[in-house]
Amino acid sequence: MSTTGDQYLMLRAFLGADFLTSPDAVEANSEASKLRMGRLNQQQFAVFTIDLIDEILRRKEGPNASAHLAAREDFHPKRNQTRQKLASLALVNFKKMACDVFFELERRFPNLVHEYPNPQQQENNPPPLSVTTPQEQQLQQQQQSHSRPYTSETTSPVSATSTPKLTMHSRNPSSTGRSIDEVMADLGDLVSPSRMAALNGSANSAVGGDARILKDAMELMRKDTQQRTEALSLQIELLERDLQSTRAALEATRKEANEIGQEFMLSGTETDALRKELSQYKSEGGDVRKEATSVRKELSESRAESSSLRAEMSQLRQTLQAQVSEITTYKKDLAEATRRHQDAANESANLRVEVAQLRQDVVKHKTEYQKQIAAYITLQADYTDIKSHLEDQQTLFGEVRIETTSLLSEVKNLALKNTELRDVNEGLLKQNEETLLATDELKDQVEELGRLIEQIMGEKESLQNQIILLQNSEKKSIVDVGPFLETAPPPTKKVQSQTILMDGGILDKPAARAYQDASEEVLEAIRSSSKSSLLPALKSLISACKQATESFKEFETLKCVSNGRQFRNQTQLEEARTRFSSGLAKVISGAKVYLAGGGGGGGAVAGNVDAVERVQQAVSHLTLAVNDVAALLKTKAGMHARSTQRNHDSDGGEEEEQEDGAVTFYAEVQELKEFVEAQTSTIVEGIHGLLGTMRSGGSSAPAVFVQELDGKAFDVVGIVKGMCKAGYDVVSRMAPENAFRLEAQDILNQLNSTQRRLEVYVGELGKMPQSKEVRQGFAATAYDLAKLVKNLVALLDGYEE
Repeated sequence: MSTTGDQYLMLRAFLGADFLTSPDAVEANSEASKLRMGRLNQQQFAVFTIDLIDEILRRKEGPNASAHLAAREDFHPKRNQTRQKLASLALVNFKKMACDVFFELERRFPNLVHEYPNPQQQENNPPPLSVTTPQEQQLQQQQQSHSRPYTSETTSPVSATSTPKLTMHSRNPSSTGRSIDEVMADLGDLVSPSRMAALNGSANSAVGGDARILKDAMELMRKDTQQRTEALSLQIELLERDLQSTRAALEATRKEANEIGQEFMLSGTETDALRKELSQYKSEGGDVRKEATSVRKELSESRAESSSLRAEMSQLRQTLQAQVSEITTYKKDLAEATRRHQDAANESANLRVEVAQLRQDVVKHKTEYQKQIAAYITLQADYTDIKSHLEDQQTLFGEVRIETTSLLSEVKNLALKNTELRDVNEGLLKQNEETLLATDELKDQVEELGRLIEQIMGEKESLQNQIILLQNSEKKSIVDVGPFLETAPPPTKKVQSQTILMDGGILDKPAARAYQDASEEVLEAIRSSSKSSLLPALKSLISACKQATESFKEFETLKCVSNGRQFRNQTQLEEARTRFSSGLAKVISGAKVYLAGGGGGGGAVAGNVDAVERVQQAVSHLTLAVNDVAALLKTKAGMHARSTQRNHDSDGGEEEEQEDGAVTFYAEVQELKEFVEAQTSTIVEGIHGLLGTMRSGGSSAPAVFVQELDGKAFDVVGIVKGMCKAGYDVVSRMAPENAFRLEAQDILNQLNSTQRRLEVYVGELGKMPQSKEVRQGFAATAYDLAKLVKNLVALLDGYEE
């Protein structure tokens, strides 16, 4: 039986006669199914049939079967996927698919229908007519005459190829068992490659080329066994016919038949042994059970009939011996097949061990995969956190980038200004050198003029006629050299009183004292004969003006909090501040003109007196501007105090008491909130400026870096101090157990300590600008300061009575 025949028989056995005659089978044999299966070429159809047969074998294994067909390395991955998907089909759908393949095999190989007819169809058909041979005619004549018993010599050898196959029917008309030739045919079919594949599961798929050679050898052995079985069946049929014709002679030969019966019992024993060997294959092939049952029935019938055919058994002795020899040969064949089956079973066991090992590896891989999934989830969470952190960093970097851009533009402007100042300084140095040279020349001229005066006074008596002329000439020369001999004239205008500067704390005492000292130093430097003291005096004056500006700003922040009303003299205040700035610029410009003219002293030219007066007037105007700013700020603070007093009076007192006796501070808290919100942007800009200065700490000179850092830190700290002072002023008048007071005091205390810590870090950063710890602490403190200001705004915004 060819490989295609094996597949055909396997599909027919799997589907069964009931399903092949069902409506599903009719649907599978429809034109649509034919068209669908006809699209496959021969190679594709062969591959699909093999995969379908493997799935049938897997399903026959029962509960011990794997979940799906195992993937094979020599198959394409798509084919392995298709093989595994077959396991997901329901039994009915899978049978429909198998039915499509079954009918397609019949269409592509029509000879299969004739080579492998359906046994059930043969049983339904009428039995074929018996062919009478010469030997049968002789047996019939002997039965009619009853002259002598039938012997083995009268039967000639029967060829399996020349003698037609005869059908033996049981003598018992009620017997429904199968014929012996069918049993033997099925028994020979037991050792066929397809039946061995059904017993061994999927082992044949791993055998390879050796399995193909073994299959061909077993096919030849099966054909030879089938031929022998057919010959034996023919002989048994002839014997049965002889037994029917010699029933009357059995009574005469009872004794001899008993002996023959014993021998037949021995053969029956051997047949039972054979049956036991066949029963060993019951567990491996469900189809063998029916054939073995049929054999037992046929043998039991033969054993029952042998008791009535004792007389003729003597004639069958030699035939039985031949049968015994044939059975012995067949046993050997079965033993050889059993050995091969055992080898295949061992190979299958080895494959099962490998499959178990592969399953363990799959379990390990699944465990590792689960661990990797958990690690991936953790990494994904970390990635999300890092991504959010990076987004925050990018936002911060964007703000820093903007601040850096503005700082770079300021640095460029400062660099340009520095270049201009350097050029001016170089020009001043050159003018200073020229002034020194001119001063030396003037000193020589003065000495020469002194000698001339002495000569004139010595010749006074001898030249009396020329005394008046000489005296006039002497007076004229004195008038001409007067600016060189006398000191600079006293200032025409005196600096006005500074008492208003310290009145009411508008300008604190250190700032007022510093301004007075600096202005006096400038005036004294103008009067002195040395210009070396003028530049330090100008630096002191500039520093004092800066300190006064900061003092004014702090006073306005603390005492002039906006209460919703516009200061009516705000324009005059801005003009006074403008005069203050322009007055300082005029002082510096006048000093430059003074230095360019040669400075003061006995060597000054007459035109330099105007420069001295210009500087003195500029200092006077600067002082007036400072006094105007202080007076206007005092007026603004007084107006705010009066407005606050009127608000309290209109409300019925300084503090409004509610029905439960509690004091309300809603208006003051709102004013404090507006003040803090107004200063928040300034604080943020100042913090950004501090961070930008910190990052550029190593790119500029240490002195410039420290000065710039101190200036920006002073601005931020001053605003924070003003916030703290205003906040303490409001919350200190609340009840001690008030929750808002406690929370506000906590934030204000933290603000106060944070701004002190910021001042400490500023000092350390000026000493160690490249220290990583100091820079990190500075940045963290600045961030905490901004966060506390934000918390204070949120607390004030959520205040309710």
